Amino acid sequence: MVIYPVFSRSSVGDEIVKLVRAKRKVAFAGDDKCMTEVRRKRNLGIYTDLIACEPFLPELQKFSLVLKTVKETDRESIAYVKLDAPYRGEEFLLPEGLQNAVKQLSVLLFPASNMHAKSLPAETVGRIVDSLIEFGGIREVFVVLESSENHLFENAFSKTSDRVKIVTGQSLRTVFSMIQSAALVISVDSAPAHIAMILGKPTMVLLSGAFFGRCFPVQHENLECVYYTMDCFQCEGNCPYEEPECLTKLDVRLVMEKVQALLKD
Repeated sequence: MVIYPVFSRSSVGDEIVKLVRAKRKVAFAGDDKCMTEVRRKRNLGIYTDLIACEPFLPELQKFSLVLKTVKETDRESIAYVKLDAPYRGEEFLLPEGLQNAVKQLSVLLFPASNMHAKSLPAETVGRIVDSLIEFGGIREVFVVLESSENHLFENAFSKTSDRVKIVTGQSLRTVFSMIQSAALVISVDSAPAHIAMILGKPTMVLLSGAFFGRCFPVQHENLECVYYTMDCFQCEGNCPYEEPECLTKLDVRLVMEKVQALLKD
């Protein structure tokens, strides 16, 4: 199977798909009602599966429609067209050594953002991680960071460091695969959260007030948003405090209540 998972396909990408030998070729085709007959015939000349949707449908729902066409049994033989170049689905596999560990993974935590006002303070990360480890049924917590962020959190974990794995410098493809293997994803940033939601993973977003309401909170199945409301919300990253108090004051007990609700199954 080959998937071209973008919504503004280029003719170059279509030509690449033509050259791929696959029984199924999947693409997003926009609103079928608005498609011209010429465009429809051209699409059907290339693809076996055309996914139509309403105009202006949120991207999350569009991607969900794509994923619904891909059965679990098909995923090991998928090839993707990305940036007008094909790559194998196997490239989403984790590096050797990390793959076996992730099979036992319970929680992925993304505590940092490219904006200080959206990143969890180290003390808050430590309290959340300690609470996750003490929670029954959670074996390990993987903290996913950029390499440059490692030093910010390496001393954040007290008595549970042997069950906390810090993973740094991983490619987007590796992170995608880790999320796919996780039982729960907790993130301060929208990108990991959106990927987890698309993959149907229980997801928690720990929100600062910086851009509150832009992407989250929203109502969605298997999603919990936790935040501490302050008068300075909508600061757009211009935090008046040395550490973002909206994240420093997050109620860890509430976080764990939401974790329990997400993992109830």
